[in-house]
Amino acid sequence: MCSTLQGGSSGSCSATAAGGPSVVLLFYQYEDLGVPGAERMAEDQRRLGFDLGLRGRVLIAPEGINGTVQGSAEATAAYRAAVDAIVGAGAGCPAIDWKTSEGGAEALFPDFAVKEVPELVGFGFHGRRGAGGAIDSVLDVRYEGGIHLAPEDFHRLLGETPSEDLRIIDVRNTFEYEVGHFDGALDPGMTHTAQWPRFVDSHLEELRGKRVMMYCTG
Repeated sequence: MCSTLQGGSSGSCSATAAGGPSVVLLFYQYEDLGVPGAERMAEDQRRLGFDLGLRGRVLIAPEGINGTVQGSAEATAAYRAAVDAIVGAGAGCPAIDWKTSEGGAEALFPDFAVKEVPELVGFGFHGRRGAGGAIDSVLDVRYEGGIHLAPEDFHRLLGETPSEDLRIIDVRNTFEYEVGHFDGALDPGMTHTAQWPRFVDSHLEELRGKRVMMYCTG
């Protein structure tokens, strides 16, 4: 973990600035917070949301943070700076890919809620399993995950890799797969992300030793 805020007090969120324009932030960051670090961050997020008069929803897990936050331009800028200082570029971590949009004057959320969860995305992993099958440590997704590719790099590798050495997996749900997908992409048959581990377990030998490329759009 890069660093953690010290614990603060929690409270309900005040209203977005009456009648004024708002900004909406969407973001996520995988960072090995650990269970104690996640608990501290959740408390600090509640305090920060209260102090800045924000509205939104924030998920915090031992593996990182994910949120959609609404407030004035000044409040969201302060929130962004605070998060960057803890798990972003300001703390020596990878830069957070903030998505920003205009929210108008209407409140999009009734309050500012911070929820502690075992995973940011509900795959059902909850951690790394030891020899006995019990979870003995938290997954560090940023270091143990795959390599993120820019679109042009993804396209280049598709063209460079012989078909017998390539496996393309569409990690969206089956409905989205049926709407459109890359040629030759496998459909994991998912209606929920928690079904992903089942697909991996049943196709592990087929994927072993291959260049596995995954996407969630297209």
